[in-house]
Amino acid sequence: LFTVFNMLQRRSVLTQTNLRVKRQRYRSVLDDFNRLTPQAIHAVTERISRGDYTTTNNDDESRVLRVMKEIQAVNASVQGSSSGRLQMRRDIHALTMHLGMPSLFITINPADIYNPVVKLLAGAPIDVDNMLPEERPTYLEQSALVARNPFVAARFFHLYMNSFIK
Repeated sequence: LFTVFNMLQRRSVLTQTNLRVKRQRYRSVLDDFNRLTPQAIHAVTERISRGDYTTTNNDDESRVLRVMKEIQAVNASVQGSSSGRLQMRRDIHALTMHLGMPSLFITINPADIYNPVVKLLAGAPIDVDNMLPEERPTYLEQSALVARNPFVAARFFHLYMNSFIK
């Protein structure tokens, strides 16, 4: 399931990411972009991964940094991306400005690792109502169960949220 989600998210990134450039800088950025070399891009990304965002060794690497500074990747419609989260945050701020501050704000985090209902949803023959504390599944058992069957965790989340809302 995680592999399928990863594949769907990668496809979404490939099909829904756009590049944005200011109109007055378009021609110069396009010229710089067309002259980028894979070696310069690789050298700059290696340097950036080490935390150095400014050092360049030649004009090609300077061009890469210039293009990175001018181009903005827009992938707000990709679920789970940093731009997607930023877009949701902007939407929340806009709603707050339009409707005012919420009078109640709740964050719910159902811990599937600690709840025996997850084991019940997985098909284990347990009596949740009459369970003794020593009969509760351990953290390790629950973690393994959720890792092997993420669908059970999703079902638990759905059941938990519906119960909370009702």
